[in-house]
Amino acid sequence: MNETELTPIAVRHPDALAQRIDAVMSDLDGTLVDTLGDFCSAINRTLADLHLPAVAAGEIALRVGKGSEHLLHSVLDWACAQVPDGRAGADPDALYADAWTRYQRAITRPSTASMPRSIRTSPRGCSACGNRACAWSA
Repeated sequence: MNETELTPIAVRHPDALAQRIDAVMSDLDGTLVDTLGDFCSAINRTLADLHLPAVAAGEIALRVGKGSEHLLHSVLDWACAQVPDGRAGADPDALYADAWTRYQRAITRPSTASMPRSIRTSPRGCSACGNRACAWSA
């Protein structure tokens, strides 16, 4: 087989495939959209509100992929470990409920503007949806 034969038909004939597709759904977080910057912004805003040290993007990236609860718990553990011994209020478990509320307010919601251009400009249209109540619309 040559390289052309091994290339998926969707790549060789995208217009033909697009005519047969009515809808496509995907998880945007990290799949179609690089959301690490959104996580970093929301996490660090949350940590600042709690008077905890900021965490670098590389540290956050190591903790992404197991859900928001895991992300927040593990970042709180990390941030509290950076606080000098004896500081009151640096208990990750005690801070979690407040941190969760702050994080939910800070997290950037997905929007069609952050989708790749080829999806946004599709003649079939596009929309974004999420699993949290919020005040944005696509």
